Amino acid sequence: MNNQQIAKGYRLSYRYPSTKHTTSYAEIKAKLQTPWISPSKEESNWFVPSTYTGEGFLSAKTQYEQGTFPLIALDIDTGNYSAEELSANIRNVTGNSEFTIYTTASATEQNHKWRVLIPLTVNINAEQYKAHQKRLNSLLGGITDLALANPAQKVILPTIRTPQSFYKAFINHGETFTADYIPPEPEQQKKDLPPMGQMLKQLYGKTPAQRFNEQHTVQEIADRYPNIKPKLRLYENNTRIAYTFKDWIIEAIGKPELTPFDIYRLGEFNGDWQKAINSLR
Repeated sequence: MNNQQIAKGYRLSYRYPSTKHTTSYAEIKAKLQTPWISPSKEESNWFVPSTYTGEGFLSAKTQYEQGTFPLIALDIDTGNYSAEELSANIRNVTGNSEFTIYTTASATEQNHKWRVLIPLTVNINAEQYKAHQKRLNSLLGGITDLALANPAQKVILPTIRTPQSFYKAFINHGETFTADYIPPEPEQQKKDLPPMGQMLKQLYGKTPAQRFNEQHTVQEIADRYPNIKPKLRLYENNTRIAYTFKDWIIEAIGKPELTPFDIYRLGEFNGDWQKAINSLR
């Protein structure tokens, strides 16, 4: 899987209908200790983490139709994490799977910025790529740049501005990550409230669920329900989102990521959104 060819290019503004330039996760790993030297971001080498490299490969629409993804790429420009801190966080959410991290060309000794590559056991399509981008962002505490959820987004390869530039890289060896299928979010879960809730939002500026989530943490609400807490994955660095593998919880809530309000409605009303909202009015 590590040798699957993915699109590669030079210059960020360079768009062309097809390409014969490719690379692979294995080649990127081999290049980690000798990064490219590019005097400007515009002149950087980049890749798109999809095996579709034909006409229109830089179009998100085309990648949604034809792309398959053998790896997930993340951008983390905030938090100033050390390699050890970031690696521990990623191991925590991927089950110690293999991943590669390297600093971006704009990183400095005082301000670390990272790119993360996670090879997959089985390729996923663009919809699942986007879903896993969002899930990993939630599990990591909202620290990733979701611009990379665009399946045609260019990802800059290991790069430094000058031979003396700050640069760090690390490979966590392990089994490849299995990106389990994430069901589409139900339409009803995309709506916070029915019309009465919209009126409350106009009156108070925020919905009851939004106010509840701002006032509580997932750890605090999970402590109220000893029968539910062991079924959740809670992380010290993420107070807003918990995660579960339990099918009955996913069915009751409609998604595997739970906010404080989601845990509350699960514990008090078996997931019933309307009853939980009514209880907060």
